[in-house]
Amino acid sequence: MSPYTIIYAIIAYKLLATLLLPWWIQRSSAKWKLRLKTFTANHDGKVIAGEKKDKLLFIAVPSSGAGRAMDIYDECIEELQKREENFTIEVYVTKSSDDIKNLVVSNDVSEYYGIIVLGGDSSITELIQVPLRQNNGKWMYPPILHLPGGSTNLLSKELHGMKSHQEILGQFSTEKVKRAG
Repeated sequence: MSPYTIIYAIIAYKLLATLLLPWWIQRSSAKWKLRLKTFTANHDGKVIAGEKKDKLLFIAVPSSGAGRAMDIYDECIEELQKREENFTIEVYVTKSSDDIKNLVVSNDVSEYYGIIVLGGDSSITELIQVPLRQNNGKWMYPPILHLPGGSTNLLSKELHGMKSHQEILGQFSTEKVKRAG
C-alpha cells in the first residue's frame, strides 16, 4: 500500500468526520424531533370515548425505546378498544423528562380506574417515585399496567415474562385488578 493511499484515506476520513457526519446527525435529529412533535400533536389529550364511565389514563412515552412506543401505540389502543369493559381512555403523551412525575403530582389521578404506561422502566420509576415517598411507601392510586415500550423493559419482563404488549393487554382483566385504598 502506497503512502499516498494512506494519506488519501486520512483526508477522506477527516472530510467525512468534519462535514458529512455533523450534517447527517443534524438531519436525523430534525427528523426525530418532527416525528415526536407529530405524534404528540396527534395523540396528546385525546379522549377515546367508551360506554363505561370508568376511565383509563393511558400515558405514552414516545421517546422510549428509540421510538418503539410510537410504533406500537396504535396497536395498544386498538386492543383496549376491543375489550368488553369499553372504558373511556384519556391519552397523555409526555413531552420531556419529569412529565410523568409532574402529571401525578399536579393532577388527581385517583379518578381513573387504572393507569397504563407505554414506556420503559424509567417511565414507571418516574410515575411511582414521588407518590411512594409522600405516602410512606404505600401506593394510594389506581393500579398500573406497564406495557413494554422501552429499550430493555426489565420490569415488564419480570412482571409478564416475554409477553408482547398485545398478550399483556389480552390478559388484562378488571376482575383481577384491585385498587389500593
